[in-house]
Amino acid sequence: MIYFFRFPGFWGGAISLSALLLSGCLPQQYPDFALSCAQDTPKLTAWSELAARAGDGVVAVPDSLWIEGIVVSSDRQGQYFGELILQPTERQAAVNAASQNVSTQISAGPYAAPPSQAWVLQVEGFSLFQRYPPGSIWRLQLKDLSLEVKRGILQVGSTWPVFGHPALGRLPLGVLSTKMRRICGEESPPLVRTHLGALDTLSLGSWVVLDSVALTPEWREMPLALEGEDSFRTLVDCQERTAEFWTSGYADFRDSVPAQMGTMRALWWVRDQKKVLVMERYTDWTQQADPCPQVPYTLETDAVFISELADPVNDIKGRFIELYNHSDVVVPLRDWSLVRYTNDASAPSHTLRLTTQRIQPYSTLVIGVDEAGFAALYGKAPDLLASTSSAAGSNGDDNTVLLGPSGAVVDVFGVPGVDGTGTASDYEDGRALRRAHITRGYPQFDPSQWRVFNRRGGSGTIQQTQTAPGDFSPFVHQVD
Repeated sequence: MIYFFRFPGFWGGAISLSALLLSGCLPQQYPDFALSCAQDTPKLTAWSELAARAGDGVVAVPDSLWIEGIVVSSDRQGQYFGELILQPTERQAAVNAASQNVSTQISAGPYAAPPSQAWVLQVEGFSLFQRYPPGSIWRLQLKDLSLEVKRGILQVGSTWPVFGHPALGRLPLGVLSTKMRRICGEESPPLVRTHLGALDTLSLGSWVVLDSVALTPEWREMPLALEGEDSFRTLVDCQERTAEFWTSGYADFRDSVPAQMGTMRALWWVRDQKKVLVMERYTDWTQQADPCPQVPYTLETDAVFISELADPVNDIKGRFIELYNHSDVVVPLRDWSLVRYTNDASAPSHTLRLTTQRIQPYSTLVIGVDEAGFAALYGKAPDLLASTSSAAGSNGDDNTVLLGPSGAVVDVFGVPGVDGTGTASDYEDGRALRRAHITRGYPQFDPSQWRVFNRRGGSGTIQQTQTAPGDFSPFVHQVD
């Protein structure tokens, strides 16, 4: 059989060919797998130093540097090809943490912060899981190898030219075996139990366990992927949080049709510039028939309250009001209302009636007045768009009342009928932030529950204007 492949330049075609023939003729056997464990402990190099060396391109490593990692990927069922993903060992993580104050030049984009401490080896070969099984620990010597940082992830391979410019290519297995040392130990990669809505708080390369997840309805009667075509599907949980799920078109389980909900173990990773969950084996998704509990039509509770009001001094497009749900259930907001009393008005000036919105457990709902302007400031669009005459569009001297579905007052900011200018509720050119010990709404305004910033407010407020985006925290609310 004739193979057509790319020569990685740096090492030359002869070695690449021998490595390819070896992996093609002996795909299930690696005689040198029973390696003796490394006894020496060379000094390790921090992620930040390697990222700084790589800068914005591909760079060769001329000196003897070392990194350690635990293998967290496996090509056993075809989900990965030509790559090994490793998380740092405890020793490597300690070195990384000690040098976090080192400035790094990494690629801009959604993967740059927080940078992933996981690193990737680009490798020529098949059945890598037999030589480098998941959970095995390795130390890699970087001398004469090449580095690149892509989307905040350190990539290690060889250099080969593309139109006269260096690019990162795969390492032949024969070369890699001279650079890798097996480490004996009981250390295992951390496994984080989390939910779909919290994935963005984790570094790429994290192993996660997710309870009660299923494909969204449009995907439940379709195979995970078609042969030869990688696929992206959407996962959803009982709180209607979502995340992207990726399957290789060459995975052994691509024809599976998972129609039920269950617990999944997966790697939080990136494919085609998207953050995705990657499952190694189909058995990593334990499916059950238990459906989610039905969400009521509406719900009245004081667990939902006003958590932040914003009037940035630099841009009125950044005005918003934020609600927070301090409970462990989804709260449907149908028939809830936010009422604005402008200046000293004793009658409502504007009523924003909520309809299909839901607020997830321990989560926020942010209402803005200018979708594009808000997104330009804070990095994402508000959850709901309202008019500038609504409570979300206040210039800081108005009063706001949150009504439940029965029309009862659930929470209030300011005193309707009293102009807020110069009082404890004046947040003009600033913000009003609920203090962290407040965990429910109150039908009467209490200034001691708030930290209020402004240009010229009353006693107990902070006369300090606030600038967007840095002085505001939409979508995040801290409680004790």
